Amino acid sequence: MLIRLMALLALMLPVAALAQVAPKTIVEIIATGQFDAPATAYVLTGNWSIDAGDEDGARKAQAEKQASVRAALRTIGVPDTAVTLTPGTDYVSSDLFDGMANVAVYDVEDEGVVENVVDFPTVHSTSVTDGISIRVGSVEQAAAVRAALRSVDVNVGGVQTLIDDPDGARRRVKTMAIDNARADAMAYAKALGMRIVRVTRISETGNGLFLPGFQSVFQRMLTGGGPESMKAMFESKPGFVHVEATIVIEFELAP
Repeated sequence: MLIRLMALLALMLPVAALAQVAPKTIVEIIATGQFDAPATAYVLTGNWSIDAGDEDGARKAQAEKQASVRAALRTIGVPDTAVTLTPGTDYVSSDLFDGMANVAVYDVEDEGVVENVVDFPTVHSTSVTDGISIRVGSVEQAAAVRAALRSVDVNVGGVQTLIDDPDGARRRVKTMAIDNARADAMAYAKALGMRIVRVTRISETGNGLFLPGFQSVFQRMLTGGGPESMKAMFESKPGFVHVEATIVIEFELAP
């Protein structure tokens, strides 16, 4: 009985050893998921500076400017609740001229230079800078806000587009990337006469110098039109927020 058992084990050992050393076929896929989500909010930012003779004057001018800005926004239907003012608190004093200044004047008749001393009065100035942020719900409102701010001499920045559920949108594009990666892996498996066994690795950071998303962007830039094409990749269509995620997934294939 013992001899038979040993013989059976001897027959099984080569098979087990072969299974342990059999090479695995691993395919690494870099996949992207993306879509343009309709924007649900638009945020504009701006700022302005106040100059006055002293701090009291600057505070008064600051309050008057804030009131005029709010009034301009109310006229186009923007409520105060949509406006965030960031009043400046750093009142900077400076002297434009300080005491006496020497000015060299060339005398044509005497063919010489006469040093004339001119007394420039010292001018004191106090300045302060305010900031503002306005949130509206449409492209048309954003354009109206920009025009209203410029009408009261406010420096207006760019427009930031927002969506209600950015975390959900990011999860959605990651799921899309996984589906795309699986489709590519199935194509590899079919071409090789194999099948997908399992996923062995998922990474959002990759294993190179750049994140997977940047690798994908550079590849598209090189094959799709150069710098202008790359610039377009980072710009959303008007009224939309571009959401994109790139991941690395490794699949194990087997016959």
